[in-house]
Amino acid sequence: MSYSLCKKKQNGKYYLVLAISKGFKKGYGNQIGLGYWEDIKEKYGLSSIEDMKEIAKKVDTSLDKAVAKEEFFKLLKPTSVKTSIQNIGVDLIYKVIKELNLFSALPKSKHKSLEEVLEFFIATRIILPRSYMSQYKNKSDFINDINVKKSSIYNYLDVIFENKNSVLVNLFQKINEFTNRNNKVFHFDNTTVYFESFTREGIRKNGFSKDGKHNEDQVVIAMAVDENGIPIHYKVFPGNTADGKTMLSFVLELQSIYKIKDITIVADRGINNNTNLRFLEQKGIKYIFQKRLDTLSIGMKKFILEDKHYVFRDEMFWKEQIVESIWNKNRFNGKYRKWCVFFSPGKRL
Repeated sequence: MSYSLCKKKQNGKYYLVLAISKGFKKGYGNQIGLGYWEDIKEKYGLSSIEDMKEIAKKVDTSLDKAVAKEEFFKLLKPTSVKTSIQNIGVDLIYKVIKELNLFSALPKSKHKSLEEVLEFFIATRIILPRSYMSQYKNKSDFINDINVKKSSIYNYLDVIFENKNSVLVNLFQKINEFTNRNNKVFHFDNTTVYFESFTREGIRKNGFSKDGKHNEDQVVIAMAVDENGIPIHYKVFPGNTADGKTMLSFVLELQSIYKIKDITIVADRGINNNTNLRFLEQKGIKYIFQKRLDTLSIGMKKFILEDKHYVFRDEMFWKEQIVESIWNKNRFNGKYRKWCVFFSPGKRL
């Protein structure tokens, strides 16, 4: 038996409590109030309630409530164990950032410490992902300390946001300079990022969550990566945007910013719809999309199930078929599509 961390709505905010489960669907008992999430998050530099759930389990359930609450916050406090160790590995990441000349595209700014602060947050988040405020409070953990007021951090983030495309283009060109990256194949996908907040503002909206957080507001992030999984470009959409509706504006922005034309888009079945296919064909953009079997025509299903014309190569059976690209009322648009069917005997259940 152990404590669970629970949250409940109180005065329009999340109130956190330690509680012991009474059993499946029987609720919780022996509750210990901890305080409002926003206050705890700010005080201890946290980014998510998930950060505290494992700590809750460590609190001894036999303790008096007041003592148990004190023990919880003692475990939560980052300075509960003092150390003089500093992370020197961050210096290697600094060298990579310098080599990429990451912020050369930024305009001359009145913020004297702009690049220093941005480099610090990028490097330290790679080593230990935490909120910006938590990184700032624990900056002495790293050899590359920064001397800046906490209130200035968000101003610096505004600068990087306003010049996002310039930074991305500069990074794109630098990686091309240092590697033999294939800039003709882009792997496209969407993900979601949720927010623990009662305030619904801007593009933060309720939608289908890929994190399983269906009660939280979120944003949708579309991203293209190269064949090594290195990001090339991203675009943020309102949280209620469906997967199939992110690609058109994303591809137009991609071509406009990076001045590239001859590309192939690789994506999963969530992006495969007639609107997207029609758009890509009109723009002369090649694509490789997965297709859901339950959406196929009777003729295509028959083609897949027939044993004829399969070829075995690289431990896979495969065959292909050229079909006309059609739109409403079976109108042929002058383009052709290639259906490729793959089957791996080794992956059968």
